[in-house]
Amino acid sequence: MGERQDELSLEILEDLYYYLDGKIKLLSPQNPQRHILEEIQQTVASERRLVEDISLPCRFLLEHLAQLQLRGAALELETENLVQAKSPITGVMVQEWGKVRLRLGGLDICWRDAGSRYYFYPDKVEIRPQDERVRGFQLFFSFPFKSSHGLLARFPELKEHEQVAYWHPELDL
Repeated sequence: MGERQDELSLEILEDLYYYLDGKIKLLSPQNPQRHILEEIQQTVASERRLVEDISLPCRFLLEHLAQLQLRGAALELETENLVQAKSPITGVMVQEWGKVRLRLGGLDICWRDAGSRYYFYPDKVEIRPQDERVRGFQLFFSFPFKSSHGLLARFPELKEHEQVAYWHPELDL
């Protein structure tokens, strides 16, 4: 990913965040638009954390999920004790401390990026905590990684990242 593009994105997001912060404080707590503007401010903060706080593998995954969400694609979740059938992606947020929250329909899945290892396959990703006693989960995509326009090309160093535990050969360009 271009370092200059990231710097420019961060500058814009920071300006938006502080502009909203200053203006929201002027609104009465009873103003109905205040809540909407606070949600927009949280979204701006999440986008900033996407660039600043999370690992390259997680950013790659979240950018793919964002493209899937724009297409209206479905995602399937599988854990040791739960299978969530194909559901729409209804939200993705990066919270403080690199905690990622993914909403599938009405189900929220959360994980901490810093403590995770990523296993990338053409049409799924498995996310496992570094603590091997705790089970991870798998996300199955209706569109494979290669279908995300130029995404693999923007992350050429991804497969060598320390948090990538497996990289399927079909993902090589």
